Amino acid sequence: MLLFLLSGCLISWEGFENDTGGAVLDVYDTDTDTDTDAAADTDSHDTAPPEDTQGTDSSTDSEAPLVFTQVSAGGYHSCALDSVGGVTCWGDDTKGQLTDAPEETGYFDIASGAYHSCALNKAERVVCWGDDEFAQTTIPTLLQSRHFSHVSVSEKYSCALDKSSGEPHCWGEDDRLQVSGAPSLELTALSAGYGFTCGLDGGDLSCWGDVLFEEEAYNAPTYTSLSVGRWHGCSISSTDELTCWEGSGDEYGAVSEAPSAPVDSVSSGNDYSCAVDNSSGILCWGRDVDGAVTAKPSTTGFEAISAGFYHACALDSAGAITCWGKNTQNQAPTTPFTPG
Repeated sequence: MLLFLLSGCLISWEGFENDTGGAVLDVYDTDTDTDTDAAADTDSHDTAPPEDTQGTDSSTDSEAPLVFTQVSAGGYHSCALDSVGGVTCWGDDTKGQLTDAPEETGYFDIASGAYHSCALNKAERVVCWGDDEFAQTTIPTLLQSRHFSHVSVSEKYSCALDKSSGEPHCWGEDDRLQVSGAPSLELTALSAGYGFTCGLDGGDLSCWGDVLFEEEAYNAPTYTSLSVGRWHGCSISSTDELTCWEGSGDEYGAVSEAPSAPVDSVSSGNDYSCAVDNSSGILCWGRDVDGAVTAKPSTTGFEAISAGFYHACALDSAGAITCWGKNTQNQAPTTPFTPG
């Protein structure tokens, strides 16, 4: 028997085998064999997502069935928001990534890291849960009363954009100045990577922390969105042109293998990225571990995508989620599902 968390309720679920092989790895760790920070899979609490109830309305009134509106793939867990702002998480629960998720509805933005997640509630405040070893889920006192428009998390730190000023605020591990180095700029987008974070300042890249590339070299187009992974990241221009950059040599083709086709959205994971193209299909490139790149869906109809450690999840136009890649903790069920 396995468990899944739906809008804060813990429910028993049977039908998925418990995979306890291998070691749990950090979300941006390039070493797929060992992890000096993580516990063994055999000590984890795995959960599976709800079964596919797409098109089924079990309510007794005229309310429409719930659908998913956002998904975020993390290390060995994933989380999503539904159409009433409820939180659903599945996968690894060793640090409370599932059982400590908020129970109330009204959330409008969510992000999952290695072993923690954060979301924005209807009061526009940040709520975080899961691993707090580096205070990545402890909201600093000075930020607790602020209103935020977007949240992004990495392995050991978290960031959010101030709604009124656009200024980024970060908390958690600061060994690479990824927290204290946040600029006093009005940003329109924000993405936390491994040891460095990037935002968009007037359509240009602005990065801080352990940055191993020159942002200015990639600022020819005007960008409208971006996503940062381990040592690489990708941006989309106002004409849907994709540009990727790499700070550690592009060993796995995370930059050189990026598609030239126009894309609607992009998400960068651990040395790989995935995108939704203009035909609503999925494109993935870079380091292919456990099918994170090659096992992507061959169908179309997708609207959003999120690349985690070595699994990815995509949201389709019907509000269902499909995942693929590494699935040791049931974080990547391949059968499409909607809120149960």
